[in-house]
Amino acid sequence: MYATNKERMTEKIMTFSKYGALDDGGITRLSLSPPALEARAAFKRRAEALGATVVSDDIGNIYATVPGSDPDAKRIVVGSHADSVRSGGNYDGIYGVLAGLEALETIVTDEIPHRHPLTVMIWTNEEGARFEPAMMSSGIVLGKFEKEKMLAVKETGGQTTFGEALAASGWVGDEKNRLNKEEYLAYFEPHIEQGPVLEEQNLEIGIVGGVVGMVNYDIILDGVASHAGTTPQTYRKDALRAASKIITGLWEQLGLDRTELLPQACDDL
Repeated sequence: MYATNKERMTEKIMTFSKYGALDDGGITRLSLSPPALEARAAFKRRAEALGATVVSDDIGNIYATVPGSDPDAKRIVVGSHADSVRSGGNYDGIYGVLAGLEALETIVTDEIPHRHPLTVMIWTNEEGARFEPAMMSSGIVLGKFEKEKMLAVKETGGQTTFGEALAASGWVGDEKNRLNKEEYLAYFEPHIEQGPVLEEQNLEIGIVGGVVGMVNYDIILDGVASHAGTTPQTYRKDALRAASKIITGLWEQLGLDRTELLPQACDDL
């Protein structure tokens, strides 16, 4: 029976948490920033030490591949991203990369037979904390975003474009290296939950059935200003009171009863 190495995995997590480390804990490792490039270089060194071939595509996504016994078999891919949000955690994103790397190291070190080529990958600019939108390069690969438009996106609060940062990173490769659905059998992305449900239900692992999709609305409620001391409540048109009713009504209509979802978290309500 084969198993990954807990101590080895812990070392990976601790080492990569140093790239972009903050004094008060956590990391800021924005896409294609110096800390992100350090993490990428470390990933490449470790993958190549295992005998993997490391290539990148035209938008900087990285692919580290160990061949299988069947040269015609489709690839099995494991990956995630190495960039973070500002003041992010040590596991978010990078865990999926390091879990794949640890699995690869186990297979290589223990000489586990495998027919399919095995690829561990890093997506570029998944968080979108430096260059909006999030999931930029995976979106380009899937045809959701136009590459030229994304290359022209300027960093938040600065003038550097994604294309300029990408060109300076040294990770611009060939478009033919992009993840192609015709060439891989399965894609896995291990991830931390970032929420309370598994812990509340005493579960160690879960399989994602869907991801959040965000739609934002701006709702403006205009009240009427009145003298604070002389206008009775029955005459007032209070915007905040109306907003509170709308919020409560939406929760009720959507069935979002927190006391049913997380009873322990609602003891103070």
